[in-house]
Amino acid sequence: MKMCAAPYAAAAKRAFWACVTSSPYSSAKPAATALKLTKVTNSYRPPPRKKAPAWLLLIILTMGIVALWHGLALNKKNIETKKWPSAPGKIISAKITQNEGAGKYQRKIQYEYAVGGRTYVSNRVAIGEMEVSYSEARRDVEKIYPAGREVQVYYDPLNPQDAVLRPGEFRGARFAVFLGILMIIIPLAGIFLPLREE
Repeated sequence: MKMCAAPYAAAAKRAFWACVTSSPYSSAKPAATALKLTKVTNSYRPPPRKKAPAWLLLIILTMGIVALWHGLALNKKNIETKKWPSAPGKIISAKITQNEGAGKYQRKIQYEYAVGGRTYVSNRVAIGEMEVSYSEARRDVEKIYPAGREVQVYYDPLNPQDAVLRPGEFRGARFAVFLGILMIIIPLAGIFLPLREE
């Protein structure tokens, strides 16, 4: 009985190992599959980014340089206004105008002052003025600069018709400088970042 069972046992053993080695779960196939995946992964390259047109970058860069120059010029003049002499003046009219669609307002304050026996009229509150909220515009028009109020006017001694009510107010000048720097950085990044990727 043992002699007859031996051939069947050997055949069963061979069939078992043949099944194991040909199974999709054997270690040989996953290794080969992993090797193929590694090759595919290593050969993959992300698609190149689209570069912005050179003319567009040049336009933005030029606008940034102009805005920065303008902002620095305003900043310089704002510093100079702190040294300007002053003369007594009087508010002629004060009103609020709205910029349609933007939700911002402007102070339209007109005043007169005299320098060297000559009377001048101006409507500039500060150099590099910006639009303001309604509450701020209303405060200036009704409480700070109402019509008929006497004020101190600061004027350029070399050009007395150039005057302000608030010397050294930097808000508009700072915004112009910030905008200029931002518009210079954007096109430079558009030029150099694609070069680094290459």
